Amino acid sequence: MGTPETSKSQPVLRLKEDLRSTGRADLIVEEPLSIRVNGEPYAVVMRTPGDETCHVAGFCLAEGLIDRPEDIVTVSFCTEEGTNVATATLTEARRAVVADLLQRKGFVSQTSCGICGKKVVKDMQQILRPLPSRAQVSANQIRAAVSMLSQAQSLYDKTRGAHAALIVDNRNTLMAAFEDAGRHNALDKAIGRVFLEHKLASAVMGVMSSRLSYELVQKAARGGLEILIGLSRPTFLAVELAMSVNMTLVCSQEGQLLVFTCPERIKNQNKGGLMEATDYRRIIKFALKNEVEARNFYRDAARKLENPSLKTIFTELAGEEQNHFDILQDLGNRNSLDSVFDKAGDYGLSETVDAPELSTDMLPADAFALAMKKEEAAMVMYTRLADACESRAEKNVFLELAQMERNHKKKMEDAFVNIGYPEKW
Repeated sequence: MGTPETSKSQPVLRLKEDLRSTGRADLIVEEPLSIRVNGEPYAVVMRTPGDETCHVAGFCLAEGLIDRPEDIVTVSFCTEEGTNVATATLTEARRAVVADLLQRKGFVSQTSCGICGKKVVKDMQQILRPLPSRAQVSANQIRAAVSMLSQAQSLYDKTRGAHAALIVDNRNTLMAAFEDAGRHNALDKAIGRVFLEHKLASAVMGVMSSRLSYELVQKAARGGLEILIGLSRPTFLAVELAMSVNMTLVCSQEGQLLVFTCPERIKNQNKGGLMEATDYRRIIKFALKNEVEARNFYRDAARKLENPSLKTIFTELAGEEQNHFDILQDLGNRNSLDSVFDKAGDYGLSETVDAPELSTDMLPADAFALAMKKEEAAMVMYTRLADACESRAEKNVFLELAQMERNHKKKMEDAFVNIGYPEKW
């Protein structure tokens, strides 16, 4: 059989800020393992293939079936393709000790020679109906739903050991939120609450604080949730099951959304010339964050530098960024930038020099060189975001922000020239 496959590559649509791109992402493999004890089915667990002997030994120890390695005669694993069965054979003496445990009921059992992921999906299809495609949500709605998790994790804040699940409707109104030591339990509770309130027909999205496994897809599908979101990438089996039941599976991770199945439910925003106020404020919020980072950089530099002149320069640069922050905060109350920044060009000087390293003995000219390189980077970032926008209105906002940085870059270039190359009379 060779080395077991522990990951698989899956096509993915990437959404980051307003950028869309396609690519591939590696997903951890999740397969069922039927554990038999003395030839009789005992339990079925979901796991990533590999190290079955260690897995079965640890499982039997946790279950109380064994106390010592010597209680096991053998652990065998069927290596036939598509078969996932491991058998632990206990000693006669140990069998007598755990006879009651071996008769315990309540585990999922299999009587066939083996099981595989495809069979799990096939079996699930018999009890799950394909979901309708009524939901239409934006990437912003998904991000907003994910942001609700932090407000629904008081137990996690206290214990650092709880999973959370929440459900929202098509307006992103919170319908239910629960925490539990087990992610499956948390989702069961959230769906159960909405179910008991006879509101499942209004439920659209589920958000999990965990990775999405096939069991969670099953539970969400039974609850009629068209979209399921997790904070870690789903397993490959979860993606297969989601595809089979027409569910949109999304991972929110590292500032981007990875859409693995049914991306048609996520609508393209604002292809025309108009932009919603919420989108405008989102862009301004993004720009404000950049200004805060730049301001803090200059403040920290001013504190670290020993040269009084450099301290003054970096303190003034921090003040410039604070001024930009104040301007943008005021603009956040409008619905557009309305070309508020002068359309002056720059000298292109920054593009001809390298960014110096921040040091305690740097020259004043190097300080302004560092500043103009940072303004150049911000200008380029906003310009590229503008180029990637499908919305004409959003494109214009990013172009205005790029112009703001261009104007500041020119100011830094003026200071660089005046200090580095003073005129002599």
